[in-house]
Amino acid sequence: MFSDKIKIIMMIIGILIIISGLFTLFNNSEQANTAIDQTSDNEQKENESENIELERNTLLNGKLSILIPKSFNIMTDEEIKQANPNIENVPIIYANKEGTVNIIFTYTTDQVTEEDITTLKDEIANNIDQIHPLAKLIEESLTDINGKVIGIVEIITPGKYTEVYSLILFTDLEERLLTINISLPKDQIGQWKPIIDQIINSLEVNE
Repeated sequence: MFSDKIKIIMMIIGILIIISGLFTLFNNSEQANTAIDQTSDNEQKENESENIELERNTLLNGKLSILIPKSFNIMTDEEIKQANPNIENVPIIYANKEGTVNIIFTYTTDQVTEEDITTLKDEIANNIDQIHPLAKLIEESLTDINGKVIGIVEIITPGKYTEVYSLILFTDLEERLLTINISLPKDQIGQWKPIIDQIINSLEVNE
């Protein structure tokens, strides 16, 4: 499997670039032209009072089922390419209206099996500085969700105005690598963590 490890690492780099681009889009919007501290305070108040409703979505021609916030929208290819003009394989991206919270689905051509997930998790965690020189590893774990072995790596990366929290989840789907990346501003982790847990634990893979 790992004779082609570099390709997998480059895929992870691509995900981080996507996240960076999306946050750049947000930070260049009219909403970001206000004072940074004021914007952050307003977002926190809004998130604290918002009752986030989840609904089940089916993706990848019925192969994947997962809960996603009902208020999230799928980004168009044009919006994604505006953030990342050089992107080739456009992923599926759900985002809140502010663009600050994103759920990114990438189904790669990299061949993996269930037995590879543990090794892949360790490789990513141990080489996080090579994947992104400024990334900070927060946590790594291996779990079983609805019968699937899931690797999870949580990191913090620098953003334009704030640090960005990313949870990278990966598993095998028909012997190909499936990744789900949930990203948001670091200062919103406390508000979103219960929602993130619900999303992760709702994952169902149909092979």
